[in-house]
Formats: sequence, structure tokens, C-alpha cells
Amino acid sequence: MREAIEDFLEVTKRSNKGAERQAIIDEAHLTVGYVYFELSDYKAATRHFLEVTPAFYDHPDALLAAGWAAFKDRDYRAALSALNLLVADYPDYYNLEEAYFLRGHCHLKLGYYDFAIGEYDRIFSGPGDTTETTRRLNAARLGLGAQQKRMEELRTQLLLLESKLVQSIPFDADDEHSDTTLEDPQIVQKAREGLIKKILNERQEFDRVLDKITELKREVDKGKMRKKWQAYAEYGKVRALFLQGMISK
Repeated sequence: MREAIEDFLEVTKRSNKGAERQAIIDEAHLTVGYVYFELSDYKAATRHFLEVTPAFYDHPDALLAAGWAAFKDRDYRAALSALNLLVADYPDYYNLEEAYFLRGHCHLKLGYYDFAIGEYDRIFSGPGDTTETTRRLNAARLGLGAQQKRMEELRTQLLLLESKLVQSIPFDADDEHSDTTLEDPQIVQKAREGLIKKILNERQEFDRVLDKITELKREVDKGKMRKKWQAYAEYGKVRALFLQGMISK
């Protein structure tokens, strides 16, 4: 475990020039944060979760993890800071209910019972496991199928374009495959440049579709892992009302 942490920490010290490098560094911070969390080193875990940049695709997960780590460390204000950022910046996050639940628990620990009850009530008034949640998951699945079909179409188009490009390469004059249509080098060069441009455009579209497929797969997978937070919220609200009643007496 110590060797694994050292390796991850070494990754975080590397150059972050370029989006791909930064994504690798963010992944390392997130992973080592989870490792520290499992080792009950919540301060270190919180620090690494908060090092994950907003450009990273799992940044909202990192903020939620930071909230849990800070909560475990009994730093409830730090937990609220991370959770407030999550709720404000990612209103469509698939698991906002967990963030509301944890914010409620932070307010409960701080003695702000009205705020805690308000957070738990958010879960009751939210979509929960109703048709809205099901609709979003079904939409993600349909989008995934459409994007995968589009990717296959793009793959075929790329193969055809690359084949045409190979066929447009002029051979030597004494080659048995020499074609009289290749006598004007300017026409050939212009045709090849056009094909290369089309290939590059198709490749960019292919990469964009691939990224979208990856994003949709994550959404579907996370939707499957989503917990039912209403039962937890019921307990939290009852606890807050009880403590609030004890103070009023």
C-alpha cells in the first residue's frame, strides 16, 4: 500500500501541461484520495480530493468524496464547503440526494437543526426513484445506442476515405500500376489534400463521439449504483426533530 501511494504521489508531481496530462494527474489525486480514505487518513484524503480540477470528468465525485472525508474528520464546515460547491456547480449531478443527505448530517452535527431538516426535505421533494430518474437513465441508454451506431458509421467512412487516399498515391512511371489519370501532379496533389482534410475531420468527429459514448456509459453505470436515500433522510429528519425538541424543552 505504501508503494502504491508513493507511485501515485509521484504522478501528481509531474508536468500538467496539456489536457491529457492533467487528466492523469487528477485521476491520481482521486485514487490516492480513496486510498487514504480507506486507511482512515481523512485529512490527507480531503486534501487530494480537493486537488482534482474542475475540468476532470469525475470532479463532482471528487467533491462528494471530499465532503465525506471532511465529515469523517469532523471538519463539518470544510465538508459543507465542498458539498455546497458540488450542488451549485453540478445541478444535474446524478446523485445530488447523497450530497443533500450529507449536508443535512453536517448541519445536524453543528446544531443547525432547521437547516438539517431542510436538506432532508430536499430528498423527499426530489425525483428519488420516480419516473424522472428512470427517464434520465433510459435517455442515457438510448443516447448510448445512437452514439455507438454513429461510431460504426464513422469507422466505415474513415476506412473508405483511407482506401481512396492510398489509391490516389501516384506510382513511378515505369510501374505496372501506373495510371494515365495521374499525369497531372497538381490535380493529384489537390485530390489527396482534400482526402486528408476529410479524414482529419472524420477523425475529430469519431473522437468526439467516442468521448460522448464514454460519458454516457459512466452515467448509466452510476445510475445503476445509485442508492435510495429517502430512508436515510427519514432517519436524519427524525433525529433532527428529536434534538430540536430536546433544546426547546
